[in-house]
Amino acid sequence: MDAGLVSIIVAIIGGVALILSSLSGFRKENQKDHAVVTFHLENLSKSVEKVSDKIDTHITDHAKGVM
Repeated sequence: MDAGLVSIIVAIIGGVALILSSLSGFRKENQKDHAVVTFHLENLSKSVEKVSDKIDTHITDHAKGVM
């Protein structure tokens, strides 16, 4: 085989390996980011539920004339 052809094949294999390994790193980082976002959305959801309950109680009190 020609030395130039071997160099090109080695460079292509190295490039593909580099791309695949970097994609794996992005996937791990993406999973961590999703976990953080999910955690914050769950906390936000709990806060919204609490506010919703308070508003419902307040409106019910007004309808009953309690306030």
